[in-house]
Amino acid sequence: MIHSFSNFKTLLFISFLALSLPLATNLVLRSSDDRSSATETDKSKISLKIAFKGLKPESKCSTSLKTVDLDIVNVTAKAFQSDIGTSMTPIAGEVNQNGDQVFLISNIALDNNFKSVDSFNYFQIKNSSYLSARMCFNNQSSKMTTSTACDITLTNGTTYDFSNYSLLPGDLNQDGIVNSSDFSMVKQNVDPSADSVCDQEGDLNYDGIVNSFDTSYLKQSLLQTNDEVVIDLTTITPTPTAEPTPTMSPQVRSLTAQKIENMNYWFYTPNGYTKDKKWPLVIYYHGDGGWGNNELNKILTAGDLAGHLKRGSNYDTIAIEPQFNWPGNSEMVLIKNKLIPYLIENYNVDIDRISLMGSSSGAGRTIHMALKYPGFFSCLVTMALCENSSSWGKTLAKENLWAFHGSEDTVCSKRNSELTVNRVSAAGGSTKLTILKGVGHGTSTKVLYEYRIVNWMIRQVRGQPRQN
Repeated sequence: MIHSFSNFKTLLFISFLALSLPLATNLVLRSSDDRSSATETDKSKISLKIAFKGLKPESKCSTSLKTVDLDIVNVTAKAFQSDIGTSMTPIAGEVNQNGDQVFLISNIALDNNFKSVDSFNYFQIKNSSYLSARMCFNNQSSKMTTSTACDITLTNGTTYDFSNYSLLPGDLNQDGIVNSSDFSMVKQNVDPSADSVCDQEGDLNYDGIVNSFDTSYLKQSLLQTNDEVVIDLTTITPTPTAEPTPTMSPQVRSLTAQKIENMNYWFYTPNGYTKDKKWPLVIYYHGDGGWGNNELNKILTAGDLAGHLKRGSNYDTIAIEPQFNWPGNSEMVLIKNKLIPYLIENYNVDIDRISLMGSSSGAGRTIHMALKYPGFFSCLVTMALCENSSSWGKTLAKENLWAFHGSEDTVCSKRNSELTVNRVSAAGGSTKLTILKGVGHGTSTKVLYEYRIVNWMIRQVRGQPRQN
């Protein structure tokens, strides 16, 4: 009887085991499926520590360095992720071995390109004043080249430390190399006696003054080339397309529609253009009526420069008129750091004769462009300016300013032009104000035709007295 009961218990246990095994297997599989699903839906996030050569914790303007451009590249999979304008913050009390401030880029979300790739990844970081660099290893302390086997495994939650490899300063025109062009841009703005002002071009150590310290940092990285990259980054940042091919023989005037990144612009070369001489460059900013996206013909019907060129006007200069299709001032950086360097290199533009003009809201953009890059332009022309500020005078005193305004303008008061000219003049700047009697808000046709303002603009030379 006892033996029979024992056999019964054994049989019952085997039966329970037989029933439980599929259930247990199913639970394991379901758990595995759940984990797989979580991996596919939850984005992995990583962080980076970086530093900039010469930028110390006590730098007065370090807080203005808020963003960098970050590329993540996988060598073997030919995959990349581009995060433009990635935010970063200084880490309080943390410096690298050279005393440079350490910054943290937090929680970069990896996209699907990096879900199933091997570990051969690298980072590339750059901004408007610092050379980009290939970051290949955690705790990197030296420059990596294409011959270096980059081997970073992207692990969720990891903070990669590159702070001991300080990024080199000096690439102000963002052509990937520090050379005499960058040096001249810094040298032009050197003013040791100036008051501390942040966001000045050439202030490489962010102390608020462009002086010998900045030229010293630039000399240290002079002729350092950008790291070669495996992925062709023109797929991330397109270069201008469909531009005329310059030749050494004189060309007939040309007005063509061009594009750089997401900005369209009219591009003009004059009669007799040839690349074997230097040419001035005139940039025209349209008013609110010209806004659009891929609608460059809107500009041609207005009284803007491109319209006059289309109708046959000819000036002895290269000229561009960009069309704005987004708010804010981000196009200023695009024009200054990418389009102008491209034109200088490919069309032999004279860097000392680059002038800027605008009408209505375009006049405001003209002023703000000059405020952002003081001393860069040979002259400024504003027509029907719609704003003014008491803070403009000292910065604009470096410019050669001619302001036009209609006496009957009911859209934007002529007081904007009067106050701006008075303040710039009081700060020691070279100015001229012309009030057009009986004219309303639309001044560009009169200024372009009757005053032949473009001919005056191309005679002005940066850093030299006004030419009449």
